[in-house]
Amino acid sequence: MRSSKRCSICEEVSIELDPLGIVRRLGGDSRSLSLLGTVRQEIVEVERLLAPRAAWLTTCEVTVAEGVCRLDGLEARSENLASLLGRCESASLFLLTVGPEIDELIERQSGLPHRQVVTDAIGSEAAEATARWVSRALGQRARLSGCRVTPRFSPGYGDFGLESQAWFVENLGEAVGVSLAGSTMVPRKSISGVVGWKRS
Repeated sequence: MRSSKRCSICEEVSIELDPLGIVRRLGGDSRSLSLLGTVRQEIVEVERLLAPRAAWLTTCEVTVAEGVCRLDGLEARSENLASLLGRCESASLFLLTVGPEIDELIERQSGLPHRQVVTDAIGSEAAEATARWVSRALGQRARLSGCRVTPRFSPGYGDFGLESQAWFVENLGEAVGVSLAGSTMVPRKSISGVVGWKRS
């Protein structure tokens, strides 16, 4: 892990992919043996392409008033986020990605739509696994300060507008290689969000 005055950057993220979780993303269940076999085969190819990494900034400047949250320069009108952070004394703002190689593989599979769908689901599961890793890492740091963390909350959830992704990309994107194309983050398998710190 590297740290700067502005953010912490982690390029050694360890995740595990759950084949059954990916099958469920595809609408199957544990009885879908053929689909499970396909997912396991595809995981072998996709895993070697994954490059999960994350960056976050933890700020003590948490202001919530009348449904507006202000967090170290990020200002978002969101009753949902305000409710989450209402009793928090600090918060971490994070951005993560599993890298561009998954997008490139999906593009190469353009003539194989059945494989594209499976690869896309694996990439989404990998991004979620990275987000869970980030939440655990922040939880460990919070406990050292006598705090516990809230569930993560991302732009696009509830009334937390997608336009807020611009702040995450502007402040953390260079650290992990994420940019914006319109309102879409690139690489596509990227997640931004906020985790509040509450005094235990």
